[in-house]
Amino acid sequence: MSKFEDIFQSVTDRIIDGLESAEDWRKPWKSLFDGTVPHNASTGRAYNGVNFLNLSWASRKWGATGWVTYKQATALGGKVPSNKADNGGCEHVWFISRNTYKDKVTGDEKLGFINKCFPVWNVNQIEWAEGSKPYKEYTPPVSGSGAVNVLAESLDVDLHYGGDTACFIPSLDQVRMPSADAFKTAEEHDATLAHELIHWTGHSSRLNRKILNSKGGEAYAFEELVAELGSAFAGALLGIPYEGLQHEQYIAGWLKALKSDPRHIVKAAAQASKAVTYLQENGSFEVLSEVA
Repeated sequence: MSKFEDIFQSVTDRIIDGLESAEDWRKPWKSLFDGTVPHNASTGRAYNGVNFLNLSWASRKWGATGWVTYKQATALGGKVPSNKADNGGCEHVWFISRNTYKDKVTGDEKLGFINKCFPVWNVNQIEWAEGSKPYKEYTPPVSGSGAVNVLAESLDVDLHYGGDTACFIPSLDQVRMPSADAFKTAEEHDATLAHELIHWTGHSSRLNRKILNSKGGEAYAFEELVAELGSAFAGALLGIPYEGLQHEQYIAGWLKALKSDPRHIVKAAAQASKAVTYLQENGSFEVLSEVA
């Protein structure tokens, strides 16, 4: 089994354990996406995709969300523990990197992509100079009341309130939400609207994901998993504690898919990150800092 497959399996096992042992269907995600963000403590930038998932769980063990490579820790004046030390052991992050190469037949330069994997350590594992914290924390943008609504407005989403259902209707390219006062908290409203905005990014005129209105089946469960992860990613980046609104039938579909293919969560996380990136690039999360 390759290093990447080991990581895929490890992340999948964590998620399956969380889903199967949860006392209620919201607990695994709520306890994971609590408004904190795993980030590179040298740059302050948040991780995304499955790196976000994996390091979110791992951060709970060390009590901090900042991570650095060996080179970054050394540059900041820190000492990385040995693997055998009580605070030893590392996690891994991986990225797809662009790479140019020459075609063996034509001699033309071509663009390719390769996987790169790096070990990282939590800032609470590193031995720093006494009283020193030279690393960076992640600072979410300021998000006032109605932040996700401001995002939806900046994206020119066709958003309608009324009725008792939260949904995205692809044929109408329309998001529908219950009245805001139907939710127990503003955070539940924001998490639900963010979920529907992730579905909205999948429309054929945008990211063109397969979105089904009829419930049931792995394709439907996969899109729901993408939307739930995307809502959690977006909420964490905005500093909104994640509440979520999963249903038991979704969980059953997720478990079936996760157990049959450890890469399933990686694929879903990649799609969720792509959706959040679309929201950022087209609606700009920076607009939220202007909300009073």
